[in-house]
Amino acid sequence: TGAVVNAPFASERSKERASIDLPFDCDLGTARGVTFRFKCQEMGAFRGFSCYVRSDGQWFHAPFAPSVSASWQTVKLNKERFTPEGGKAISWSKADMVRISGWRGGDINSSFSIDSLAAVKNRPLTIVLQAQSVVARRGSGGDEVKYANIMCRSLDALGFEPLLLDDVQLDDSLLTGVNLLALPLN
Repeated sequence: TGAVVNAPFASERSKERASIDLPFDCDLGTARGVTFRFKCQEMGAFRGFSCYVRSDGQWFHAPFAPSVSASWQTVKLNKERFTPEGGKAISWSKADMVRISGWRGGDINSSFSIDSLAAVKNRPLTIVLQAQSVVARRGSGGDEVKYANIMCRSLDALGFEPLLLDDVQLDDSLLTGVNLLALPLN
C-alpha cells in the first residue's frame, strides 16, 4: 500500500520539510539496504529528499535525489549510503521505522508518494565486514564505519554488489557462496 505526503510550502511558509513515518519491522542485518517506489508531483518545491531508518532506537540517514517529476521511479539505498545520527554503535538488525522527508526548496505546493517499501535482500558474492565489535568497545563510531562504507561504495562501483555486514553478526552460514570478503580496519 502506498502513502501520499502533502507539502504545502506555498501556504505554510514556516514549514521546512514534509515527512512521513512508515512502520518497517525488518532485520536489515543481512540486507543490502532498502528500496521503495517514489513519485514527486513538482520537484521544484524541494531542495532534496532524505530517507531515515530507525533500528534499535538509532536513526540512520541517507539523502536521495529523484530524477523526474510526476513519474514513478525506484529508489534503492544501500546501507553504506546511510550515516548514523549520534555516536552509538550501529545495529541494523532491529529496524522498525522508515521516515521519508522532502526538504523545502521553494514556495510551491507539491506532494510526493511512496509505495512498495522493502528490504533489498539477495545472496551476496561479496561481503564487506564492518568492525562493529571495535566500535561497541569504544562506544562510538569511527574510521571502522567510514572505511567500510567507502569500501562498499568502491566495490559497488566496480560491479561487485557487496553486502555490508557487522562482524558481530558473522557466522559460517553467511559465508556460503561468498567469493570475496573485505576486512577494512578489522
